[in-house]
Amino acid sequence: MTARARYITSPKYLRRLADNWEHLLQLSGKSDTICVAHVSVCRDRVAAAAPEILDMIVVLPEARLESAAGVAAASLLLCEGSGPLYYRHSTTDLAKAVRDATRQIRIPTAAAVSVR
Repeated sequence: MTARARYITSPKYLRRLADNWEHLLQLSGKSDTICVAHVSVCRDRVAAAAPEILDMIVVLPEARLESAAGVAAASLLLCEGSGPLYYRHSTTDLAKAVRDATRQIRIPTAAAVSVR
């Protein structure tokens, strides 16, 4: 687990993750349908969560090893086809999920700090 945490909190990974979120925000502002890997993005949810997404993009480069849970959550939101970004019937609130990930990046849990 520590190796994975080191990988996902590396500057290169964090920059790529932030870039992917920025790209999603840019695409959501366009009038064309957004498809990522042939899956439509729920643009209304992205638009509603834009302030939270922007906040997360700002803190991602600051992530430390102890922030791995938040980084993993941010990554999972982008990748999970049944999550609130892509699945219209998902009951997960995208803005809340992004806020939770951002909080975990900013203030790592005590359990994560003991992983060092």
